[in-house]
Amino acid sequence: MIDGALHHASIIVPDEQRAIDLAELFGLKLGRRQFVAEYEADCIFTAGDKGIIEFIIAKTGKLAKFNKGMGGLHHIAIEVPDLPAARRALAEKGIPTLEQAPVAAGPIEIDFVAPAYTRGVIVEYVQRTPSTVGVGSTARPAPEPQEGTPDASRPSEDELFKQVRELRKRDDPAAAAAKLRDGLRRGWFSPEALEKVGRQLTGLFEKTAAPTLRVLVLGQCTTHWVGNCLVAAAWAEGHAVSIADGQYDNVMQELLAAAASDARYDAVVLVPWNERLLAAAAEDAAGRIE
Repeated sequence: MIDGALHHASIIVPDEQRAIDLAELFGLKLGRRQFVAEYEADCIFTAGDKGIIEFIIAKTGKLAKFNKGMGGLHHIAIEVPDLPAARRALAEKGIPTLEQAPVAAGPIEIDFVAPAYTRGVIVEYVQRTPSTVGVGSTARPAPEPQEGTPDASRPSEDELFKQVRELRKRDDPAAAAAKLRDGLRRGWFSPEALEKVGRQLTGLFEKTAAPTLRVLVLGQCTTHWVGNCLVAAAWAEGHAVSIADGQYDNVMQELLAAAASDARYDAVVLVPWNERLLAAAAEDAAGRIE
């Protein structure tokens, strides 16, 4: 038997204003908010530890299509003290959960039971992470937005890049870089867009005189995409990185040239092509690796 208690009820709404209006209607105040990348949605909880309502704003992804795009009551959440144990108990009853592993959503971890096993009701199981006071509290809040961030509703990548272009036209590279960092921190860029973000940041850093870490990227394959993704990932953490790309499949020569020159790098990233690095040869596998 699973030991649980009602945690919250979730409503999908089209935008933040609808969440504000409904919270006022219910006599509740909005509290913690969290962007959950796995579901491509902003989640805003009402404040307090009792009678919690979660408002879900999903501009893209599967939640945006719920109830044919009209939104509405989506699920009820049951809090359990041990989510892995609850998953095992459900599995023993032949009831699978939707996720391969619990999903982190700010101060809680969650998983769902498909409505096919609950007669049409979507049930979410919730476990609070250690040191969490309550779902409506300020414990472990979402990252503070950078100046210029619009609102909690997630803009599209095209809209974000458009905003960055406008800031560049106004000759404000620092604001453009801050806009990109905010999007990176909030998880608003898809993996496919990170390379483009890195390219844009490289151009912006050249105009902002931001302190940079110098990184040399070498490999036995095309590595330019690696450098751009590193620039984007580092900037999400506030580190401005400049990348030097070595010539294709010229690893040893590039290392020797760097050591003999005045160039000094904070890090060297090697991207080997494993099939060549560990290709069949006279040596055994251990020898080839060495």
